[in-house]
Amino acid sequence: MKRYEYLFCSALISVTLVTLLSSCSNDSNNQGSSIDSPEQVAVISVTYLVNDNGETYGSADGALVSTPEGVVLDKEKLPDLVQVINREGLIGYCRSEDLYPDPPSDPSEVEEYNREVNEPLVMYESDGETVIGRFPS
Repeated sequence: MKRYEYLFCSALISVTLVTLLSSCSNDSNNQGSSIDSPEQVAVISVTYLVNDNGETYGSADGALVSTPEGVVLDKEKLPDLVQVINREGLIGYCRSEDLYPDPPSDPSEVEEYNREVNEPLVMYESDGETVIGRFPS
């Protein structure tokens, strides 16, 4: 599996959780009314932990934003180190800029970009320095 398949599964779980939370908290009388407009969707605020190097770390779930078009990832809301689980079940962190790289603006760079995004990423402890594995491996 490619890293995007893992990220999709994480996003799908998060979307399901947000949907359940917003539908349960939508009606203060707990009568189970449905969400009628995007403004009624609850906004979930996430506070990330900070390591000794001043880098934030945690799940990418806090960067998921509900829009009228669906749930999207807001890269500005990602922690510096995003929690991942590799194929061996090892839990660690990858740098957000490595996990979610910006696509190339020049068409001549597409081939190199595609090669790079398919390479395994370095996994770190929450300190962002100690290498513990590769994602996905």
